[in-house]
Amino acid sequence: MDKETVGIAVIMVALVAAMTLSGLVSAAPAGDDEYTAEFGTPVTNVSVGATNAARGGNITQADFTGIATQTSKWQGYYGNLSGSVTLGASDGTMKSWGWENESNTGYVLATPNSSIPDWINYDVAPSVTVGTVYGFGSIAVDRAGTTFNDNPISTTLVIAGKSHAVTSSNTVLTWNADASADRWQTTAFAYGSPVLGETQLTMFAGVNNATPSASAYNDIPCDYQMIVPVYEGAQTYYFYVELR
Repeated sequence: MDKETVGIAVIMVALVAAMTLSGLVSAAPAGDDEYTAEFGTPVTNVSVGATNAARGGNITQADFTGIATQTSKWQGYYGNLSGSVTLGASDGTMKSWGWENESNTGYVLATPNSSIPDWINYDVAPSVTVGTVYGFGSIAVDRAGTTFNDNPISTTLVIAGKSHAVTSSNTVLTWNADASADRWQTTAFAYGSPVLGETQLTMFAGVNNATPSASAYNDIPCDYQMIVPVYEGAQTYYFYVELR
């Protein structure tokens, strides 16, 4: 049986039917408008915290510690997953399997590609590819090389039936509220060898950790948390979900 693509009339939804009990469905994130792709990544400008009257001939020690500035390179997403894997058509459903985060695997896939991706042609991408495509350079502390540099929790991801071996060079772990437990995995993918600005050839997979008590960075219970790069200050991402 050949793979089929079935369109579903929910905003911009597409289902990739494979010969496994899995599906890839596009979805739009719901939440605070501040964090939608329309506005890109908010940048926080640090206000002046102290002043000093400089006088010729004086020497003054000035220490600045605990400074935190907001990155302009990365956008974060988190939320919940729910749904089912079905066998059906536009005129009805023959069989449905309920999906539960506590016991099943799911991925949230984000890509700047406005067309349905050709999943089989994507491979894991090292941090150097992410940095090159998004123009992050090799100096800034929040560059791709220091971001995608974590040991993966899931060392194998299966997307649309294709198995991918995951390593630290293509994985970043983000934190929960105590910055330690329940770290969330994001893995980078690319189609071919994209160059600067070809962001549509990249994809990022947020992996759910399949536990009922997992929490996001703000201690809110959730099923996934991930980050994606932002090109030149703003980026539109298209979301797909695979439930297995």
